[in-house]
Amino acid sequence: MKICVAAICRNEEKNIQGWLEHVAGADAISIVDTGSTDGTTDIISNFSHPNLYHMHDVGEERNLGASRELAATPFHENDLVVWLDIDERFDDPDWVTKLRKMVNIHQVDAVWILMRNGESHYDQMKAYKRRAYTWRYRAHEVLIRKGEGKGRNIPRAPFATDHYPDAEKPRDYLMELARDVGDYPRDERCSFYYARELCYAVIYGDRADLLDDARREVERLRKLATWADYITLSHLELSKALYMQGFTQDAINACYVAIAHRPDRVECYGILCDIFYRRGDNMNAVGMAMQGISVTQHNPKSFLFDQTSINLDMCYDVAYWGCRNLGLFEPAINYLAQMTHHRGQDVNEAVMASGLLQYLKQPATQENDSNDESCETQDGAGAESGEQRRADDYQVRSVSDSGEQSKPD
Repeated sequence: MKICVAAICRNEEKNIQGWLEHVAGADAISIVDTGSTDGTTDIISNFSHPNLYHMHDVGEERNLGASRELAATPFHENDLVVWLDIDERFDDPDWVTKLRKMVNIHQVDAVWILMRNGESHYDQMKAYKRRAYTWRYRAHEVLIRKGEGKGRNIPRAPFATDHYPDAEKPRDYLMELARDVGDYPRDERCSFYYARELCYAVIYGDRADLLDDARREVERLRKLATWADYITLSHLELSKALYMQGFTQDAINACYVAIAHRPDRVECYGILCDIFYRRGDNMNAVGMAMQGISVTQHNPKSFLFDQTSINLDMCYDVAYWGCRNLGLFEPAINYLAQMTHHRGQDVNEAVMASGLLQYLKQPATQENDSNDESCETQDGAGAESGEQRRADDYQVRSVSDSGEQSKPD
C-alpha cells in the first residue's frame, strides 16, 4: 500500500511551492489544475519528485468533484489517497510516517483527521481508498461511500490539518451549486449550500437581484431538511442578506425561525441582538444578548460554519452598551467585565476607563438623575460610542469558506 496525495488547484502560485515541499514525503503526488493563469503550472513543472502527476481539467462546466476523482486516478484502488488542499498543512511535518505506522492501516477504508478551520474544529475524512469511496458534487464536493452501508475501519490520525485561507482569492460556486440542486433536487446538503451561496452573493457580491432567489431556496430547504442546523444556518445567512437590503423586520423574523430550530445556539442570538441594537431597541437587544450568553454556558460547541466566540463577544458587547444606554450601570459593568475577560484583556483597566464606577458611588437621588441623563444619551454620546464600535455596513461574522475544498455534512 502506498501513501499518495491528490489535490486540485487554480492560481496558487503563492502556496504551491510550500505545499509541494510539505507533501514531498508521500510515495506519489497528483495535482489537477482547473485553470490557472498565474505561475502555478511552472512551479509544479520545476518541482522534483519521482512520482509526480500533473494534469489539467478546464472544461466549460467546472466540476470539482470530478476533478478530485481525476486527481486520484493514477493510484491503485488499495492505495491510501490523502487529499490536502493547497492552503492546508498538517501540523506534523512527519505526517507520512505517522500515517504509515497507524495500527492496521493496510486494512482501513479511510482515516479521519481533525480539521482546524479558524475556531471551528471537526473531523474530516482526509484519507481514503478508491475501492471504498468516490467524490460527488460540482462544488463543496464530498466523499461518498461506494455501495450501501456505512464506512468501516475508519480510525483517527494522530495529527491535525490547519487551514490557511487566502481572503483575497475570489470564490464563486453559484453556478456549480445550482447545477447540483438540479441534479439532486431532494438533497438537503445541495440545497443548503446553494441557499447559503445565494445569500453570500447578496452579502458579499452586491447582488441584490438574487435576494428573492435566496428567500425561495431557504424556504424550500426549510421544508426539505431533516437536519435542524441546515435550517438554522440558512436562515441566519438570509437574515444578514435581508438586513443589508433594508428588510429589517424580515431579518428579525428569519432569526426567530433559526432560534425555533436551534434555541441552544449562540449564533442565533448574536445576530438578532445586533439587529435590535442597530435599530435603537436597547431593551430587546439586551434581552437577546442575555439569552445568547446563557445558552453558551450549556452548549459551548460552535457550528461548523461559524465561530461561537465571535458571537458570544457580540452578545457581551451588545449587553454592555444596551445596559449602559438604559442607565443600568451595575449590569453594564458586569457585562463589560465578562467581555473584557473573554477578550483576554485587563478587566480592572477596562472598568476604570468606562467611567461607570462614578454612578455607583453617588447617592440614590443623584443616581436616579444620572440614569435620566444616561437615557437621554441613547441617541447621543452613549449610543454614538456604541455605534462607533461597529462599522456602518453590516459585517458578516462567519468562518470564511474560500478556496476549493470539501466540507463535511
